[in-house]
Amino acid sequence: MRVIAHSVLHTLKYPKHIMAFLLKLGYVISDETISVGYANLFIDMIKGLKEGPLEYRLKMMRSDLDKELYAETIESITQYFVQKDAYDKIKHKTPDQIRWNIKINHSFQGIYKIWVAQKAEEMEAEGFGYLQNLVNEKTIELQAMPEEGFKFDDLKSITLESIFNSSINGPNGNSNVLIFHDVHLNSDNFDNEDKFVLAQDPDATDTNNSWFHYAAAIPSFNLLSQTELKIVRNAYTTKMAAIKEQINKWLHIANTSTSNTESIQFFKENIMPSLPAIDSFFQNEEVLKYYVQHKKEDMEYHMYIGEITKRALLNYYLHFMPISEEVKKSLEEKFRLQGIYNNRIPVIIISRLKDLALPLDLKIYENIFAEPLENQTELQKRKYINIED
Repeated sequence: MRVIAHSVLHTLKYPKHIMAFLLKLGYVISDETISVGYANLFIDMIKGLKEGPLEYRLKMMRSDLDKELYAETIESITQYFVQKDAYDKIKHKTPDQIRWNIKINHSFQGIYKIWVAQKAEEMEAEGFGYLQNLVNEKTIELQAMPEEGFKFDDLKSITLESIFNSSINGPNGNSNVLIFHDVHLNSDNFDNEDKFVLAQDPDATDTNNSWFHYAAAIPSFNLLSQTELKIVRNAYTTKMAAIKEQINKWLHIANTSTSNTESIQFFKENIMPSLPAIDSFFQNEEVLKYYVQHKKEDMEYHMYIGEITKRALLNYYLHFMPISEEVKKSLEEKFRLQGIYNNRIPVIIISRLKDLALPLDLKIYENIFAEPLENQTELQKRKYINIED
């Protein structure tokens, strides 16, 4: 089972912790998790902030700071660049000039460290704190999508077409499943013909409809330490081995079968009866018991499993990535010629709602994503450095 979490451009409209949770869930329940898109920037952020020359890092800091809250710090950094440029042009520097350069570099190193610490805290709070470690362990893989303009020499590429056509990814592509938060699958990204029904609905066998089914309640993995998350992953791999094997068979059928309804029939007969065991695992696994027993409304998610039509997914990318109408039509025509347009694509959907209806009405969440006011930070207290001293 290979989970693909694609954080497209418009996912940035919503809290970053959503993507962190999707990646951690993929890490727990799958053999391989692939992160594509903007979440990769947050995973790599702290590592990148600690590398490179001071001038480069200060430019990143200056571009990130709030222009009103940190106006004096921004101006101080700007003046630093002006005077540093003048300093670098001096061929024969006096001892006083050298001492000034050492002193001012030291001062800015100090304020930069405070800013990096704050960014690290932000990423930790959003759930990205240790994801880079999982990347280093190769349990999560970062990939770039050329259509988004990302080009990294050290990353593999995954094309938009391959999201729809698992065979492009080689033998392992047959076990692909896309993962979404329900806010991404909101009504703004679909049209009236994109219908989502429950798996037990007779209309679920109609390949013009997407379908989904409730699987389990899950505490927020963003609350877990890296060690705790590893323990949960290892326990799931061992205890849910038989269920994982059945899910892999379903994914293979969904991604390869020439019958458009064989996969949902297999799901009903072989996956549905096993789903209570998955729910029981997440409710009773020792490491998770505290979070289950002391859960709050914002600490529990609900997992759904299903299949989405290519038509609906093309509309999703049209509105949410976004791609052009021309790209959408080109892919649709290509899939029709290949005879795979009616093959639906396996998905995992995460929601805060136990009774999910799709496409989602975003009004349900309008109070959940309110940004809290923050206390004054340490950087605000040290927001000004006099570079003339």
